Amino acid sequence: MNTDFRKTVLGCIKICDNPFVRSDPSSTDLTLSAVDTLCEMYAVDDILAILQAEFERLEIVIKGRVGSGTAYEFMLLNQDAHYNCKAAIAHLRQRQAADS
Repeated sequence: MNTDFRKTVLGCIKICDNPFVRSDPSSTDLTLSAVDTLCEMYAVDDILAILQAEFERLEIVIKGRVGSGTAYEFMLLNQDAHYNCKAAIAHLRQRQAADS
């Protein structure tokens, strides 16, 4: 797949800059909104393929061990991205089911 398209899709996965503070709208809401916008321009199956690959990559990353406080903070950001990626995949699958 096109690298620019992949970057565009991955750019939709929003993360909270401070995982200890709740924000409104949430990073999940921002992710779903960005993914909905992408659906107006690209095929849902293509978006899903990239999100699924990123979800699997993040799953490997967050299962790794962290050795310092800084590493732990980065792991929290990856967990947020992992959660939002999973939410986006579920959202797109619901969207596909509704369109069927």
